[in-house]
Amino acid sequence: MQVFKTLANKINTAARQFDQDQDGMETMQIVMIIAVAAIVLLFVKGQWNNIAGWADGLVGQVTSWTH
Repeated sequence: MQVFKTLANKINTAARQFDQDQDGMETMQIVMIIAVAAIVLLFVKGQWNNIAGWADGLVGQVTSWTH
């Protein structure tokens, strides 16, 4: 258990030092943007059938509208 605490402390210390550097902060922002985008893409992938059905319904309403 002590090994995990030591490893966690080392990672925490390295992350804090990395975050305090201006280049590190920019890199951290980019990584966070990519992480949020990945979460959104995973949600869309999981709900794709619902989204596709909704879009098909909308297209069907538009194309079936006649004069």
